[in-house]
Order: sequence, then structure tokens, then C-alpha cells
Amino acid sequence: MCYTQQLENDWVYSHHTMTKGYQYSQQGAIKQYNVKDNKNTVNYTALIAGSRSRLYSTEVSINKQENSIQYTYCSCPAFRQSDECKHVAALCFHIDSNPIDVERIQQTLDWSRAFLQNTQEIEESSEKKYQLRINIKRFSQYPSDMTMSLYEQKK
Repeated sequence: MCYTQQLENDWVYSHHTMTKGYQYSQQGAIKQYNVKDNKNTVNYTALIAGSRSRLYSTEVSINKQENSIQYTYCSCPAFRQSDECKHVAALCFHIDSNPIDVERIQQTLDWSRAFLQNTQEIEESSEKKYQLRINIKRFSQYPSDMTMSLYEQKK
């Protein structure tokens, strides 16, 4: 089940709120988007522009075992009044349309750490200094679109 369906069915979000949330997600209202993978949850946070161009801090926490919404939050007045708002809906639409392969990202990060460790060992044995350049393209959607290059630093 996708997270927007969970908002409608399990969290009983109104059709009006879901429609506004969809519009926000399509119109570029999500200004900043972050994902944090924890042991049991994945936390999505965003700054989302409201109807009066104010930015609202919005969060959706997903239980990884159950693959379900565990917690929602928004700093807007509507959420404080009813625990329902278009910003949370917009974030869920964004999550649904931009799936993240957390396991693949973790593998990429592990590989990066090993690469950096090897670079440090090379520097220590050769007395040369190296510079690591990392180019990431659309990392949140395609973790494989990352290149790493090692260059000798000029003195």
C-alpha cells in the first residue's frame, strides 16, 4: 500500500486535503527534502511552502517492518488543530513518487568508507597527498549514479 492511501484510509485524511497535497507536490512546494534511515524507521523531513509562501517543517516517519506510517508532523496551523494537513499529504505524494532504495544507499556509503580508508593508507605509505572527488547525480533516486575519482594533490 502506498503512503498516500494510508493517509486516506488509516489516518482518515479528507479528499480535499489529499487533493491540495497532490497539487502542492506537483507545483514544487517542497523546497527541502531529507531522508534519514534509522534502525526501525525511515524519517522523511521537508520544508514545504504554504499558500502564503511560508515554509512549514513537515515530517513523516515510516515503520520499516510494517512498511506503514508511524508518525506525522507539520508546523502549520491546520495540523495543530486537526492532525491533518496538505503539507503532510504533499510529502507522502513525494515519497510515493520518489522511492528510495535504502539498502543500496547503505552499500554505496559502506563502499565509500572503504575507499576512503584505502586512500588514507596509500597516503601514509607514499607521502603523497590525494584529493577525492565525488560526483553524485540525483542521489536520492539513483544511488548508482555516483562516481569517485582519486587525484594526486599538487604541492
